[in-house]
Amino acid sequence: MKLSKYIISTSLNDGEEGADAQRIIYSCISNVTVVVSESIFHHLVNGCIDRVDNGIRKELEHVSILVPPERDELAAILDGNDLYHDNFSLFINTSAACRSGCSSCTPKQGNESMGDPVREALAHYTENQLRSKKYKAFNVIWNVGDPARDLPAIAHLSDLNRMLADRYAVLYTAAMICDGASLHKEIFETLFYRCNIKNYHVALDGGGNDQPSNAHLVIANIVDILNSFPFLPQEGIIFEIRININTFSQEAVVDIIDKLAAAHAQNRVTFHFGMTEDGQTDAALLAEYEIEYVLYAIQQGFILGILPARTFTACAAVDKGAAAVDLQGNLFSCNALPAATAAIIGANTLGNLLEGQPFRSHDTQFRNWVHEIKNGDTDCYTCNLLPVCGGGCRLKWAEGQSGCPAFKYNMEDRLILSYLNQKTRMNELIIEA
Repeated sequence: MKLSKYIISTSLNDGEEGADAQRIIYSCISNVTVVVSESIFHHLVNGCIDRVDNGIRKELEHVSILVPPERDELAAILDGNDLYHDNFSLFINTSAACRSGCSSCTPKQGNESMGDPVREALAHYTENQLRSKKYKAFNVIWNVGDPARDLPAIAHLSDLNRMLADRYAVLYTAAMICDGASLHKEIFETLFYRCNIKNYHVALDGGGNDQPSNAHLVIANIVDILNSFPFLPQEGIIFEIRININTFSQEAVVDIIDKLAAAHAQNRVTFHFGMTEDGQTDAALLAEYEIEYVLYAIQQGFILGILPARTFTACAAVDKGAAAVDLQGNLFSCNALPAATAAIIGANTLGNLLEGQPFRSHDTQFRNWVHEIKNGDTDCYTCNLLPVCGGGCRLKWAEGQSGCPAFKYNMEDRLILSYLNQKTRMNELIIEA
C-alpha cells in the first residue's frame, strides 16, 4: 500500500504534557478524518507502511488514506468525474431587477424580464432533454430580480417543470437566487408551497457605488418568514445567506449573525462568506477572514459546512448536463459567461432557444475541462485538493486568474475546527496509536 496523494494533514496538540504528538489526516476522496500519532504519520510519509499496526493499516485503507501501489489516483478521480452527468440542471434568469449588488450575474441590473416566446421555447427545450432518458434528476435554479414581478412567469414554468418531471419519472428540485429585500412573506408562500422552491440564496452587500446596503431589509424579511410558517423538520435549511465581507465591517458581519441567532434561525439559515466579484477578489485574504466568521457562526449555533466534500463537477460550466438561459434565450455553459471576452463567449455558447436545434453540449471549451486536467494543462494536475474542488472556477482560469476556492488557503484551520466541533460525528474515525 501507499499513502494517498489526496490527503490534507495538520498537527494536533492535545494540551497534555508528555503525551505523544498527534496529527489529523483528512481524505479528500472519502471525506473522512482520522487522528494518528505523529510517529505513525512519519511511517506513512516515508513509505514504511509495514511498520504500522495491521489493524490501523486496514482502517486507513478503508477510508482511502492508504491505497494500492498500482492505483492511478488521478485517472480514477477524473474518470469518475467525467461519468457524473446524470442530472439535468437549468439556471434560469427571469429578470434583471436584482439589487443585491453582485456583478457576475448574466442579466445586468435593469427592468427587462424574460418574454413569452423565450419561456415557451424553454419549456420545449426542457421536455426534449428529459425525453432523452439520460437523466435521473431535474434541478432548477431560479435567478430572479424582484420575486413579486417575476412571480407569474416563475409559477407558470414551475408548473410545467413539475409536470415534466412527473411525466419522465425524474426527481425534481428547485432553488432560487433572489433579491432578499423583495422577498416578502406573501410572495414566499407562493414560491415555497405552490412552486416547490425549497431553498433560497440571498446576498448581503454593505453598499457602495451609490447603492445602499440591503442587509436590514433582507434580515427583516427572513425573520418575518421564519416566524410566519410552520416549517417541517425535514425541510431543513431554507436560507443560505452569502455575506460579501469586503463590503461590511467586522462588527457588521457579527451583527448580522447575532440578529439571526436572536431570532432562533439556526435550523433554517446557514451562511456563506464571499467577496463581490469585481475582479479584485483575493481568495487568500477571504480565507483569512472566512475562518473567523465560520467559527463565530458555529458558536452561535448555526450549521455550516467546514470541510469540503467530494465533488464530481466543479460547476455548471463543465457539467455536460447543465445550461444557463438568459432573457434573450441564449444558452450558456456558465451563468457568468456574458461578462467574459467575445472569444470565451463564442467557445462556450450552447445555442439560442429561439433558433431551435441543434444545441451544443459536449464540444464547448469548458466541457473538456476533465481532459485538460488529465493532460496536465493546469495546476490542478498536481493539486491534492482536486477531489473536493473539481478544478474550481473554469471561467476564472480562462481569464488568466486563479480559479482556486478560498478553502485552499485555510484547510489546516478547517481541519482543527472540524475536529474540535465534530469529533463525535459518525463518519469520523479516531485511531489511537
